[in-house]
Amino acid sequence: MKNIAIDNIRFVSSILCGRRLAVLLLAANLFLLTLYVTGLSSTVLGKFGQQNKKRVEKHKTFLKLPLEVFEAKIGDRPIALGEQFDGDLDWLKGLKIKVKNKSDKTITWASIFFIFPETRLIGPVMMDQLFIGQRSDISPKNPPLDLKPGEEMELPLESHFNSIKQLIESHSRLDLVNDVDIEVHEVMFADGTLYSGGSMWKPNPDTASPHKWVEIAPKVDKP
Repeated sequence: MKNIAIDNIRFVSSILCGRRLAVLLLAANLFLLTLYVTGLSSTVLGKFGQQNKKRVEKHKTFLKLPLEVFEAKIGDRPIALGEQFDGDLDWLKGLKIKVKNKSDKTITWASIFFIFPETRLIGPVMMDQLFIGQRSDISPKNPPLDLKPGEEMELPLESHFNSIKQLIESHSRLDLVNDVDIEVHEVMFADGTLYSGGSMWKPNPDTASPHKWVEIAPKVDKP
C-alpha cells in the first residue's frame, strides 16, 4: 500500500509539473507573439507612413541647361526640391514647377520629362512628357511661348495629370508612386535653333538629307 501511495504522489506531481511547464511555455509563447506583433505593426505602420512621403527632384546633370527647373509647389505650398514632404494620393495633380530661361535667347518651345524611378521595379522606368510652346517644324498644338532671357514661368500639372495617371495605371498603381524626377529634355529658340543632348542644332539646309538637324556647336561644357 505504501508503494502504491508513493507512486500516486509521483504521478500527481508529474501532472502538476507538466501543467506548470505547459503554463510557462504558453506564457512565453504569448510574450513572444506580443513582441512579434508589436514589431510587425511598427514595421507596417512605418512603411505605411513612408508611403505618404513624396519627393520632387531636379534631374542631376553636369550640362549647362538653357531652361532650369528651380522651384516647386504642391498647390500653394512651397516644397524643397530633392527633399521629402507629406502628400496625398493625387499629389501630382497639385504639383507646380517654376522654370527660368538661363540662355541669351528667347525660348519658344520646350519638352520636359517627368520620370518615375520607382516604376523600374516592375519593368522599364515610366516617363511622361510635357510640351510647352510651339516648334517651328511641327504643326502647333499648344499656345505660343515667348520666354525671354532671365524670365520665369510657372507650369501647373493639373491639366496634364490625367495623362500621367493613365500612364502609371497602365502598368502600376498611382498610390505606389512617391517620387518624380524632372528633366529638361529639349529647348527651341526664336531663331529656329534647338538645344538637345547638350548640343545646339540648326535646321539642315540640305533638304535631301535624311537628317533634319545639323550640329552647330560642340557639347556644352560643364558649368
